[in-house]
Amino acid sequence: MLDLRQLEYRVKQKTVYFVTRYCSVGDDGVSLTEEGEFRDPLAAHRAANALLATDHAREGIEDGDARLKGPEPIAYDEPR
Repeated sequence: MLDLRQLEYRVKQKTVYFVTRYCSVGDDGVSLTEEGEFRDPLAAHRAANALLATDHAREGIEDGDARLKGPEPIAYDEPR
């Protein structure tokens, strides 16, 4: 047995940003996949935009095509 002097449980808030990929193809249905989890919203947006650029190139779709959509801007506090 430990020589226990103190034992404490705490609850802390943790904010994370998930990058997901939603894909709808013809009559085959839809898929939703989680591409990553980030603590920094800017890093999450950079990753989502990089994945979007990869999809643009892979599918041969021009920029501005409404079928491919990037992440919406979000408000966040600047890191301190």
